[in-house]
Amino acid sequence: MGQQDCRFADEKTGRGGERQKERERTRERLPCPSQPRTAFCSSAEDIGWLKAYAVYAPVALASNFSVGVPLILDLAAEAARKVPGDWNVSVIETHHTKKLDAPSGTAKRIAIALRQSGGACVAKGLPVEALRLGDVVGEHTVHLAGQGERIEITHKATRRSVFAKGALRLAAWLRQKKPGYYMI
Repeated sequence: MGQQDCRFADEKTGRGGERQKERERTRERLPCPSQPRTAFCSSAEDIGWLKAYAVYAPVALASNFSVGVPLILDLAAEAARKVPGDWNVSVIETHHTKKLDAPSGTAKRIAIALRQSGGACVAKGLPVEALRLGDVVGEHTVHLAGQGERIEITHKATRRSVFAKGALRLAAWLRQKKPGYYMI
């Protein structure tokens, strides 16, 4: 896709003007569609730019690049749908002491998946707790507990290299996709 094809159009009026110019300035700051990139998005404005860019290239938003986290999202949501409504559910994440955000983006994403599951156990509340200990790369556990039994779904990253491998895998997957915004 060439630069001439990457124009932002005003969806409502079909006209350009200042809004068109601002969008084109935004486009100039974004990477070329043929180059996979990663970015830290911390605001609705950042995500808005990514969604705007997704008109021209495939864009994925992922809280974590490991292979296991998307699986834990699916497993946790399925478990929340299936356990009785009087069960409790919580998320506990552990990372190294240098990690600044708490809870992590991945823990927040797990909580979103649980809330979106429609499981009755989530309606009572969903505590998300964060621990910062030593050099732990990353651990996320979903706890589902009833009277006399408990289910724990855990993902542990023991090496940071899993995130790099996952990012490469995601970039290869994105190359096969049509332009669009993909939430991983």
